[in-house]
Amino acid sequence: ETILDVGCGTGSLTFELAKSADLAEIQAIDFSSVFVAAAKEKNTDPRVTINQADATALPFADNAFDRALALLVLHFVPE
Repeated sequence: ETILDVGCGTGSLTFELAKSADLAEIQAIDFSSVFVAAAKEKNTDPRVTINQADATALPFADNAFDRALALLVLHFVPE
């Protein structure tokens, strides 16, 4: 499966997901460049790609992922 992790922050939950599931790919995004840099620095899993992006304007084609997660982030997304 391919997963989109929206609002990955520093990657804590992204990396746990990668450990606990048999996944082909995880695309993780966050609005904060500081969080993205920290997550990229910690990443050792070649299946995980981390980029800066806006949760309200996702840079992916429709149906690009099998699942999408937004864990602990929706309260930070403006209306």
